[in-house]
Amino acid sequence: ATATTVGLYNAHRDLVAKNGSVIHTELVAIPDKSDDGMVVGSRAMFVNLTKEVEARQQQEGIAAELSQLIDIANAPIFGIDQHGSINEWNQAAAKITGISRDVMIGRDLLEVGQPFAAGERVAALYEVLLNALSGVETSEYEFSLTNEQGETVDLLLNMAARRNIKGAITGVIVIGLDISERNKMERARIEKDRLYRHLTDELPVSVWEEDWSAVKQKLDRLNSPSISHLVDYFTRFPDFLSELNDMTKVLQVNPYTYTLYELVEENGSRADPEVIDNTFELDCGRGLAMLYFGNKDLYENYTVKSYKNNDVEIQSHTIVPDDAKEDWSRVITIDQDRTDLIAKERSLRQAQKMEAVGQLTGGIAHDFNNLLSIISGNIQILQQDTTNASEEVAEAFTDALSATKDGAELTQRLLSFSRMSSLCPEIRNVCDLIEIFSRFLERTLGDGAAIKVNIPTDDLFIYVDASQLENSLLNLALNARDATPNGGVITISASQIIMPSNSIGYLESCQGDCVKISVSDSGTGIEEKNIERVFEPFFTTKEPGKGSGLGLSMVYGFAKQSGGCCEIDSCIDEGTTVSMYFPAVESGENSTLEVQCVTPMLAHGSGVILVVEDEPRVRRVVLRNLNRMGYETREAENANAAKNIIESGECVDLILSDIVMPGEMDGYGLADWAAENYPHIKIILTSGYHGSRVEETLSGRSRITELKKPYSNEDLAERLSTALAS
Repeated sequence: ATATTVGLYNAHRDLVAKNGSVIHTELVAIPDKSDDGMVVGSRAMFVNLTKEVEARQQQEGIAAELSQLIDIANAPIFGIDQHGSINEWNQAAAKITGISRDVMIGRDLLEVGQPFAAGERVAALYEVLLNALSGVETSEYEFSLTNEQGETVDLLLNMAARRNIKGAITGVIVIGLDISERNKMERARIEKDRLYRHLTDELPVSVWEEDWSAVKQKLDRLNSPSISHLVDYFTRFPDFLSELNDMTKVLQVNPYTYTLYELVEENGSRADPEVIDNTFELDCGRGLAMLYFGNKDLYENYTVKSYKNNDVEIQSHTIVPDDAKEDWSRVITIDQDRTDLIAKERSLRQAQKMEAVGQLTGGIAHDFNNLLSIISGNIQILQQDTTNASEEVAEAFTDALSATKDGAELTQRLLSFSRMSSLCPEIRNVCDLIEIFSRFLERTLGDGAAIKVNIPTDDLFIYVDASQLENSLLNLALNARDATPNGGVITISASQIIMPSNSIGYLESCQGDCVKISVSDSGTGIEEKNIERVFEPFFTTKEPGKGSGLGLSMVYGFAKQSGGCCEIDSCIDEGTTVSMYFPAVESGENSTLEVQCVTPMLAHGSGVILVVEDEPRVRRVVLRNLNRMGYETREAENANAAKNIIESGECVDLILSDIVMPGEMDGYGLADWAAENYPHIKIILTSGYHGSRVEETLSGRSRITELKKPYSNEDLAERLSTALAS
């Protein structure tokens, strides 16, 4: 009826075919008119749309399934239609943003974006979505939002246009990836790297980051089954280690590396760290093997040349970070400068050796002085008993006594080195002393060498034994003369300096305000291998018969005993300088030690003297001499025997005791005991050497004096008469 009146278009009708199948059709009908325009019927056409309808239904099914998959996907997914309204919003998107699907569907993204992201961020996202609507796809677009808990969520968005069956764009689908944890780790890594850089930039150690991947590949190709096998390979082919070293590549170093290795060009720019050759050496082969097999880090101690060709002593620690364990693409090496430490260790070993040698020489000098006491004492007795001896015998006595005197001087030099000799220090002006002594040197040294004095106009005061200082200067001047056999210049200089607190070597014991006294020559110099030994007793570089090797050791010991120190600087064919350092003092300071005043010697005396001496031969000589002087004597082999004699009630006016004796009590102890319990008894201590304690004993009790061995009969008589008369 409709068709015969106005026509029918787009009328969808499902027809059933003879075989029972459904045919989807579109009916088009128009009126059928006669020639005179009268409607007489209708004409109709059925268009078969079965394929199109089935395709559309299939697409709608796929779309429904896709929507279901989108909704349950773990990744946040949302979409917009061609008008910008949200038409997809899955559960993951709702969970991340805290906004439900019901709230979002059908709304404009710009309207709902503000709660979870800043307006400008949403606007930027909207702009990208509009581009996608025009067919421009965008991948890995980073977008940050704030969820309902106030936490920041970082998303990586990928956008693509949605098209219908005919290819027309109907909207945009957006798939997100939550990269919050990744970004958090990345930020943590960046912060860690920043802190690492800051730390390494401030550390006073050299930090290298290198690429050892080529080294790892080379070691992998060896197929070594064990550490020992790899070490054996390094031993058989040492050049292989050098080859491995050439394979390392420097990635970066911290600022201190340029300082440590002096990596500075002449124009002030930094040099390439690759020029520093931190070589793999044979002794580090085991460490490298253990690093390869993952057992431990690599530790090395070696000497490397700086960019300016100076030796640098290095302690190296190499580690492979966890993220580079497989390929060694990043290896970190920390180099610590051990140059000063090794110098201090060498200085400590040298000081310990010198101290040990000093104790040894002190003990030798003590025993030698006892022997000299026996020899000289008996010779003097024989000399007194043979007043009518022939000229030849008298000359023999004189030569023998002269030899004992030379022996005593030799032991005195040993005692000076071991810092056990007696000093009589006083405040002296170094400038005056050097000026006067240099005139004596000009006569002593002769015309072979010119003496030059370099002293300041201001006075320099030190607390020192002047005679021992002059003796030290004489020894140094004689050495300087011998070092310039063809003539040269010997310079004696003095200056006031401030010694730093971190001095090492022979200068380690000196700090603060000091006076430096130096003797320099322009001679042959001393080889470097001998520098550390020059202060040792009996060490000499001179020809046999031209030196005892005690001159410099005496200077060293004197400076140390005086509270100072000594150093030597020498260069082959340029000369040598030996310097002594003494603490500077003010001119008005008082001496803490007083020189003992003595009265003229009395040839004979009276009184009872108790001789305490563990060496029988020395004791007999002393008793014999005391009896000849008119004294009554008692004897004891040790301190306990002496105490028994005194406590027995025997009369004793003076104790003449050796200091070093066996037993529970030595001479110091005996002197203290007698001074406390028998204050009327005078005390004289004798020894081949003495230390700081005898000075304390002497300064603490005026009636106790000290007599050095070997001593002459005249010295003994003088000291006895002085002590008994006080």
